[in-house]
Amino acid sequence: MDNTQQKLSSGNHITIRSMRPSEKDIVFHLLKNMCVEEKMEHRFWLTPEKLLEEIAEKDPIWHCLVAEEKRESEILGILLYTCANTNREVNPTPLLHIDVLYVKPIWRRQKVGQELIEVVKSIAKQHDIQRIELWCTKDNESAKQFYQNLGISFLDHVSVYRMSV
Repeated sequence: MDNTQQKLSSGNHITIRSMRPSEKDIVFHLLKNMCVEEKMEHRFWLTPEKLLEEIAEKDPIWHCLVAEEKRESEILGILLYTCANTNREVNPTPLLHIDVLYVKPIWRRQKVGQELIEVVKSIAKQHDIQRIELWCTKDNESAKQFYQNLGISFLDHVSVYRMSV
């Protein structure tokens, strides 16, 4: 799923493309801001170097899309995703999992998140992936409303559990 350096989508004032290695610090700070907003900064462990390692390696763990404002070349938002073969016994294709969708507060409600979602849907279709899933913290009402407005379904038949090893 290498989309490195490709311009994936271009709207009126926004370009969606893969993150460049030189942008690791910007993306790192956006991820940190997201954790602060969601009151999870105490769990934030990532470093800019580890972020780059996980995105830029030959077989990357993460893929990162950035929404860039054309005139100022400012990164407005990010979407990080992974692919997995989960629950294949009941699903004929792999899963594209959106790990992070974050848009700077001043750019929210301006279709930046929606454009990021549309591009990741296009990537999934190109790779014959028929399902995209994401997690949302229970108290993030604005995100839940955003997903519902886009027609993204809530899965009430699953619960997420975690085991430490």
